[in-house]
Amino acid sequence: DDSRIQVIKNEKNLHAGPSRNRGLKYARGDYILFLDADDWLVDNNLERLYSDTSRLKADISRCRALEYDNVSGQISKREFSYLKNVPGFLFNRVIQYSKFPHTLTKVNVAPWGGLYRREFLLQNGLNFDALICSNDRPFYCKTILAAKRVVFLKTELIYYRVNNESSLVGNRAKNFDCHFDSYEIISAATAGLSARLRKIYLTSELFDMAHWLEKSLQTDRADQVKQEMEQFLSQLDASPWGGRIETQGWNRRIAAALLKKK
Repeated sequence: DDSRIQVIKNEKNLHAGPSRNRGLKYARGDYILFLDADDWLVDNNLERLYSDTSRLKADISRCRALEYDNVSGQISKREFSYLKNVPGFLFNRVIQYSKFPHTLTKVNVAPWGGLYRREFLLQNGLNFDALICSNDRPFYCKTILAAKRVVFLKTELIYYRVNNESSLVGNRAKNFDCHFDSYEIISAATAGLSARLRKIYLTSELFDMAHWLEKSLQTDRADQVKQEMEQFLSQLDASPWGGRIETQGWNRRIAAALLKKK
């Protein structure tokens, strides 16, 4: 037994976002880690990550994750999870979104990808939204925009399980409207940014949506997802791109995916 551990059981399936909010309510530590059930920690590195995060007085730290292939058993260091898009000079220093927007929108946004200062979350009222899928994206957005002290660390913290995507993709396709809800939350959260910074963030979200669209169109929900995507585009506020979305890279990728189904 360990008196520091509390087991909190939901009476029904609340899904990830509200469950994490519930855990945050009971947590008492200086920093929070949201670990998914099918992933696991690299031995002894959580203490190292905590030490470096607290030394730098970070609101948020982002660390490296190793990807474990659920079929082959192989371990890899992939681009987003291993922070390969982060320039070397940005590690171990304090940054903000306004100064490095491209970097902070080109990393894995999963909440298990680092530590969050508990008081920072509580003082800013930062919680997960009640979305079945994609609740990690608006949480990342709201926290990154609010944080005054973000740090990238080279610590390998998580073994992230991949290649069990059949159920994941099917669930995403079944709940594809969550992507639109997530986008609207992020659109509202970025409304106070400069036009440039807002465009960068919203562009990254639409590229992510295009990625999941391509996967979802390979499922038996393809026709429904296609219809939902077309309706979303018809109502999309194009002002962040000067009213013109035809030439945007994310729109070309979405259009190519939709045309492939015709």
